[in-house]
Amino acid sequence: MTLVIGSIHDGMLTLVADTKVTYDAAPDETRTRRELLLRPVLKLMIVSPVLAVGFAGDLPADLTGLYRAVYANPDDIGATVEVLRDRSRRFDEVFLAAALVPRPTLWRIRDGAAPSSSAPGRVVIGDLDAYEYYLQRQERLEYPGSTGLGSEPLELQAVIQWFANVDDGPSERTADNVARMRAFTGDQQARYDRTIGGYVTQVATAGPRGFRYMPITQQTLPGRVRYHRVHVAGGKATFTGQTVGGVAHLQYTMGGAPVSRSAIGFCLPQAGRGVLYPDGRPWDLQVYTGLSSAEEFVKRAWFEHGQVLLGHPGPTYVPLSFEPADEVEFDIQPPQVSPPG
Repeated sequence: MTLVIGSIHDGMLTLVADTKVTYDAAPDETRTRRELLLRPVLKLMIVSPVLAVGFAGDLPADLTGLYRAVYANPDDIGATVEVLRDRSRRFDEVFLAAALVPRPTLWRIRDGAAPSSSAPGRVVIGDLDAYEYYLQRQERLEYPGSTGLGSEPLELQAVIQWFANVDDGPSERTADNVARMRAFTGDQQARYDRTIGGYVTQVATAGPRGFRYMPITQQTLPGRVRYHRVHVAGGKATFTGQTVGGVAHLQYTMGGAPVSRSAIGFCLPQAGRGVLYPDGRPWDLQVYTGLSSAEEFVKRAWFEHGQVLLGHPGPTYVPLSFEPADEVEFDIQPPQVSPPG
């Protein structure tokens, strides 16, 4: 499972997705955790300057056929939608197609149906329970006068970033954790398992040049974090935290330059690994090992495969709030200041 969100806003289109694949069989939980960052799966693709496709569902072990089907008609939006509609009828796959011409349009393709929308708003596929939980959580944490993050692209990035950077742990939640989430939302059926994670993938509208991948550098939290929430006068709250095991690391999503528009790379220097999906050939996956830095990954992608990647050297933060895993609340009095003299 995954989470792919498309949004029509301000006459443009923005899409986000994660890169995690969850292996349901119990012996494969180790594989799920191991491959989360070392072998990210591209589930949001730029097919042409005006067409992008995301997918979710029970994906085939070999994604070559799926990728080739998505790219079968890169210059024909209607034909691409029909190919995806046929696949959704024959397999347990769900697609989100996005086109910029003749006007921004989104299709949610499932079970052989492909309803479209050109109205401003979001279309979501994948783990809808988790997405609904996120929305309720954000609404609960808003404070009077809050204006959000200021733009729809940042709001969308925050959704995937929260799952990827904070909501770690085994794919199947503990019974107590599920119970708390059900109590929070009032939904006694949802599992809220961790089916979302890995790297943030974002496709944005770059003016008249069409779609492009956005470079994003994530700073992953080091293991779990225990927090103390301190309340002071005026209803304000501050958090102080201590990490619990693990080591912080940077993980890079690198987008293709205009000459390699649909190329995208994912790099985890701390593990010496990088994965490249070449421009127009996502089935021709390239895995790099022994990397010492993100810069080395960029150089090797160019010298070895002619792909020009762009990235950010430092973290690209989106400020957002989240609920700590372990929280202790206590009240304190504001400090007393003695008058001068």
